[in-house]
Amino acid sequence: MEEECTPKKQWEIILEILKEEWPEWTPSWKLLKRETKWGWLGDEGKKRCRELEISGIIEKTKDKDVKETENGKYVAYRFISSGVKIPTPFKEKQSSLIL
Repeated sequence: MEEECTPKKQWEIILEILKEEWPEWTPSWKLLKRETKWGWLGDEGKKRCRELEISGIIEKTKDKDVKETENGKYVAYRFISSGVKIPTPFKEKQSSLIL
């Protein structure tokens, strides 16, 4: 029997996406307002990415690497940590989790 995907808070969905696409960089526009196999990823994606980056769990492209398209500029993120305890100051009240 196939295991059901039952996350997830927004930050958990973002981590699942980044882990799945690692070691590739994931454009920021792929991390908001879309359905994923882990659930809906709303418009809090940018904020959750910033929090995860500040916590040292994901990394963001440097300013010089910001991509510009006809629809505007975007950064990209990728997963970098394993075994890091996620801090609890996120607005979504998740329990502390070790990755």
